[in-house]
This record gives sequence, C-alpha cells and structure tokens, in this order.
Amino acid sequence: MPSPWLDTVPIWLIFVLTIGILLLATEFGFQAGRQWQHRVPEKDTAIGPMVAATLGLVGFLLAFMTSFAADRFNNRRGLVLEEANAIQTAYLRAGYLPEPYAAESQDLLKAYLDVRAARPQPETLDETIARSEEIQSELWQRAEAMVEQTGGSDVYALYVESINQVIEIHAQRVIAGVYARVPPALVLGLYAFSLVGMFILGFGNSYDGRRSAIALCALVLVFGSVLYLIVDLDRSGEGLFQVSYQPLVMLQQRLNP
Repeated sequence: MPSPWLDTVPIWLIFVLTIGILLLATEFGFQAGRQWQHRVPEKDTAIGPMVAATLGLVGFLLAFMTSFAADRFNNRRGLVLEEANAIQTAYLRAGYLPEPYAAESQDLLKAYLDVRAARPQPETLDETIARSEEIQSELWQRAEAMVEQTGGSDVYALYVESINQVIEIHAQRVIAGVYARVPPALVLGLYAFSLVGMFILGFGNSYDGRRSAIALCALVLVFGSVLYLIVDLDRSGEGLFQVSYQPLVMLQQRLNP
C-alpha cells in the first residue's frame, strides 16, 4: 500500500522538529532584518501591516487544514462503527442458514472480526488487508455454494446482502485510511507558509531592536501545536488522536464470551 513519506517520521519527532524549524525561521528573519537595516537605514513603515497580514493568512490556512484533517478523522472513526454493525448483522443472519453453512459462516465471521479488531501497525497493514480479503472470499464462496444448493430464498438474500455490506465497508476503510489522507504536498505547503510567516515576524521584530522571548515562544508553540495536530489527525493510528476500535472490541467480546 502507498505510504506518505511523512509516516516514516515518528510522531513525537515531528512536534520537536516543527517547533525547532519555526524558531529557526524566526531567528533567521531577525538576523536578516538587522542586516537589511544596515543597508537601508530608513525604517520601513509597511513591515508591521505585512507581519499582521501574513500571520493572519497563515492562521486561516491552519484553521482550514485542521478542519480538513478532522473531517477525515471523523469519517474513519464512523466507518469503524459501521463495520462493527455490519459484521454483527451478518453474524446474526448467518444463524438462519442451513447447516453446515451456518456454523462455518459464523466461525469465519468471528475470525474476520478478530482480524479487524486488532489495530494494525504500519508494517503489518498489508498483511491485515490481505487476510481480511481472504476471509471475505471464503465467506462469499460459501454463500454461493449455499444458494446453489438450496435455490435461495428471501432470508438467504438478506444474508448475502449483509456479506456484501461487510465487503463494501472494508473497501471504504481502506480508501479512507490509506488513500483519502491529507496530501503531503498540502502539508509541505502549510509548513512553507508557516516558515515564511515566522521569518517575516522575526524580520519585523528586528526593527524594534528587541524581542519578547515569552511572547515569541508562545506564538511558535501555538503554530507548532496546530501543525502537529494536523499531522496527528491525519495518521489516526498513533499519537494523541487515534481512531477507537472499541465498537469492534465490544462486539468481539459479545461473540466470544
């Protein structure tokens, strides 16, 4: 499965690096401003509005991207609940099948639930997806054999429909978790805009000849925390914000008392 290059960086290191590069951008801006004043002694009165406008634009972009990442996080979380409901429905409807299809199908659904309830690590994601699709294929083959043997009925059709829903939600979760991510180019662009904003902030501070370390650190911490939040929400498998697998775990406990 494709993996954004940013996923190879530990989530805690992203926060540290973000704060570090924002502070460096501010320092570079301050030093560049001092050098510029040596060449152009006249004070540039437009620098203040430029700083305010740039930081305002960066703040707007951060808010937009946070909402963008949060929507995708909530979608992945909702799909977990939908999958738990779909598996439970298929398991209950499998009880109406004739033997041996009823017992075999319910055992396969339990095995499928065990796979889906275990949070996969990045290195085991491909294996988890492959195993899930393997069990789906076995369930479908048994459903086809059962329909061919019995001729089918409305009750059996409901079971087949529930298996089809399980397969569809699996595909939706793969797309939402692997493909429907915040594009790395947008994350890079957001970091670039933030660095430019911090650079201009440092440049503007150089005209005053002094800086408030507390205010500067607080501003960098706020911007860095929001950038980290966007990356954290986009991963959803590690960090502070993780998609809860509790609906699947609770169903697993009910089916395996």
